[in-house]
Amino acid sequence: MLESLHIENLAVIRRIDVDFSEGLNCLTGETGSGKTLIVGSLNLLLGTRVSKDLVRTGEQKAFVSASFRDVPPFVRQSVRDFGIDCDDDALILSKTLDANGRTVSKINGVTVNASMSRQIAQQLLSIHGQHDNYQLQDPRCQRELLDTYADDAALLDAYRKTFDEWTELRQRRDALRKDLLDGERLKELLAYQVSEIEKVNPVPGEEEAGEQKLAVLRNAEKINKNLSFAYYLLKGSEKAAAGLVTEKAAESLSKISDLVPGLSEQISRLEEMSSQLDDIAETIRSQMPGEDASSQIDKIEGRLAAIRKIRKKYGSDIEEVLRFRDEAKERLRHLDLGETEIEDLELDLEKKAEELKKTGSKLSGIRRACASKASAQIRDELAFLDMPKVVFEIEVTDAPEPRSDGTDLIQFKIAPNPGEKLTALSETASGGELARVMLAIRSVLREKAGSDVSVFDEIDTGISGKTARKVGIKLASISDSSQVICVTHSAQIASLADRHLRVSKRVQGERTETEVTVLDESERVEELARILGGIHVTEAQRQAALDMIREGRNTK
Repeated sequence: MLESLHIENLAVIRRIDVDFSEGLNCLTGETGSGKTLIVGSLNLLLGTRVSKDLVRTGEQKAFVSASFRDVPPFVRQSVRDFGIDCDDDALILSKTLDANGRTVSKINGVTVNASMSRQIAQQLLSIHGQHDNYQLQDPRCQRELLDTYADDAALLDAYRKTFDEWTELRQRRDALRKDLLDGERLKELLAYQVSEIEKVNPVPGEEEAGEQKLAVLRNAEKINKNLSFAYYLLKGSEKAAAGLVTEKAAESLSKISDLVPGLSEQISRLEEMSSQLDDIAETIRSQMPGEDASSQIDKIEGRLAAIRKIRKKYGSDIEEVLRFRDEAKERLRHLDLGETEIEDLELDLEKKAEELKKTGSKLSGIRRACASKASAQIRDELAFLDMPKVVFEIEVTDAPEPRSDGTDLIQFKIAPNPGEKLTALSETASGGELARVMLAIRSVLREKAGSDVSVFDEIDTGISGKTARKVGIKLASISDSSQVICVTHSAQIASLADRHLRVSKRVQGERTETEVTVLDESERVEELARILGGIHVTEAQRQAALDMIREGRNTK
């Protein structure tokens, strides 16, 4: 359940703390007092896109923090899966909105991305307002609601897996058919492309090596001059070459080695040095570009130009060019074996289509049975909510072809008045009717589809009197199994609250601020009398308010 909500600098809210209880929590107050902002702060936690203009004028950022307790184990596990400690049954979600529109989300004080925050928030609470009511008119939403009621997630996942495999086979077959229709022209083009690439026969890394070789050749004169001079100093001079000098020194010392002790080691070192200098000299000579540098440059530049030409046509680098060649070869193979492969694909498609049909039929059977059952339950709920003549049906019909979500078309239909034909919910239901239909659906689905906290924003729109009272009774019934928070202008609903909170505005200094007050018994009577009354509250209205509260307790 949502234990408390802390809001700072959100429009007219400077700073408030709202404590909620189990059961039904109702928020009332004058229009414009800030009730919608409280729901808006919860929407912010749910990841709803909001305007940066919500940041209170003159402030740099707005902040919302919600504290939950008795968090279900599966939610705690989801949090731990994100690498965040969640060892007890408490959880804190927070979000900061700055004046530039940027948001920062946290779970138990740890910064997370928006997707992670939204996933956890949606597992904890759901908000039902006018926008959510109109979502009920979307066939996709209607299908999701029926599937939630049917508890068919595993079967739906199996169907989707089969559908994806069937779709992939169809795409492969259709692509191959298209290739075959293009026929010889396509084969000729592919063969030319493969031939053009293989004629060049590029090797990965060849361009880089060629450019390095060109750099050497283009500086051949400078390189030859310095290498030749180094070679001359090491070996080329007949008298002063370093190798010759060390060799002569070794020979000279050898002549007196038997006369001077310890010269053997020095002679060995000189001989080794002479050999190393000779090796260095030969290596230097082998690295001289030679006199044919110009012809080598022409050859390498021609090679690089050929590589660049095929790169321009077939890929950004040699690896991509070679991949293009391999794919072209594969397409040529398919063209050569196309008819046989199409036949094989048709057989695979036939098997997969049968599997899809079988799974889709099973899914459809479950949906149709649950649609009938849910429709009856929703009609009972609507009758209780003063819509006894309404005919409501969840219609499940065959789709023209398999879809990613099944083989059915699902539509909520309603006939609000006797004698009228069933029509799509989106075409007939008024705002007030839609609110009650939504409540009836949520009431039927609450055991399977609900989060632990359900927020209803002005569900009393378009209704009053006895009907509003019945809506309140239904909300109270839902609150037996989950916490309910309801923003309302109806005394008939608010009088049933387990906790009644009044939202009001006051002027502090030169600024308007919103405040939230938990009402005691006498304050509740005054607030309900205000809602019932006009400009001046009468004793009769106070007595009516008190009677509503007492009757509400007996109703529970």
